[in-house]
Amino acid sequence: MELQCTWLELAQNIDHINEIKIPRFVIEIEDSMYFELQGFCDASQQAYGACIFLKAITKGTKISSNLICSKSKVAPLKATSLPRLELCGALILAQLMNKTDSTIVLSWIRCSSKTWKTFVANRISEIHELTNASDWNHVGTAENPADILSRGSTAQLLAENQFWWKGPTWLQEDNGKPSYNEEIKNVDEVPERRQVAVNHHITRRSKMSTKFLKDDKLYL
Repeated sequence: MELQCTWLELAQNIDHINEIKIPRFVIEIEDSMYFELQGFCDASQQAYGACIFLKAITKGTKISSNLICSKSKVAPLKATSLPRLELCGALILAQLMNKTDSTIVLSWIRCSSKTWKTFVANRISEIHELTNASDWNHVGTAENPADILSRGSTAQLLAENQFWWKGPTWLQEDNGKPSYNEEIKNVDEVPERRQVAVNHHITRRSKMSTKFLKDDKLYL
């Protein structure tokens, strides 16, 4: 019944997709003196993905920001943990161009890929090839437009949602920064860490060898 209601709501809203207008021209290149790319990623149990905004500051200090690219994927049917899905979203962001609201993913990125189990290690290795770990920062969910991408939206709400088309308000401020509330976890507290086993073998000296052993040297 719940699935049917969701489908009917989508069907009723489909006509509003005509209200979505995406301009081909988003910035005044001749008047702009500074450009900045800001990327965001997020995930839910339904989907994951990333979006990128272009921030421009003109000579008259006018600031604008616009969505220029986004990509999303439906979460796999096989049950997958949210941190793993958030990691998949981070990989999409790295492939597109780096902000995430997952402190677990940040902890994974800031360590060697060899630290983690295979699923995480493979994706962290590719992220490290595409980006620098220092490029990644944390942003709260309330300031992350990729949250809309991961949770979905009706066409009507999306057409009117300036947060999706323009990004968070700090993107439209000079030297604007997100309100970081980053608490990177200790490596020992982060899931998916590879277990390392150390074998230590001690061989007891035979009576025969002690006859020839002197000062830790073997004499014959």
